[in-house]
Amino acid sequence: MNKHSSTYISPLGRIVITAEDDSLVGLCFSDEADLPYPRKENTVIKETEKWLDAYFAGKNPAMNISCTAKGTLFQRMVWKIVQTIPYAGSMSYQEIGQQVCLLLGRKSMSAQAVGQAVAKNPILILIPCHRVLGKDGRPRGYRGGIERQRSLLRLEDHI
Repeated sequence: MNKHSSTYISPLGRIVITAEDDSLVGLCFSDEADLPYPRKENTVIKETEKWLDAYFAGKNPAMNISCTAKGTLFQRMVWKIVQTIPYAGSMSYQEIGQQVCLLLGRKSMSAQAVGQAVAKNPILILIPCHRVLGKDGRPRGYRGGIERQRSLLRLEDHI
């Protein structure tokens, strides 16, 4: 497996893009100068940069990038639900928990457990955890920072 990284300068700061072979495995805001893996442009990184260009231009680009979000089974279940949140839409941690309960045949689920899984999302923006809000409709605990979360929601005309 070959991992490579590149940087993308967005209106909200530097984003590190990490690809493993033909799949996107990481997308995160970073103020660090060093890349986690050798710098190399590949098809996945180039496609991700084009997607980000369109997204930050206020468009809703089609998601045609191969992504592999590595995590526990529970985390991957949560991230799959997060991926269903439409552009300019939102979902609460509690609503995600209810959907996970349906999938697992459980009666209840801690919103905190969902929040911890959302916080471990390795592919920000494309797995749109910025659209996950508290049950009061307010941004809560976004890994990229609350101000960036608000900016992403404004970009999508959510707030």
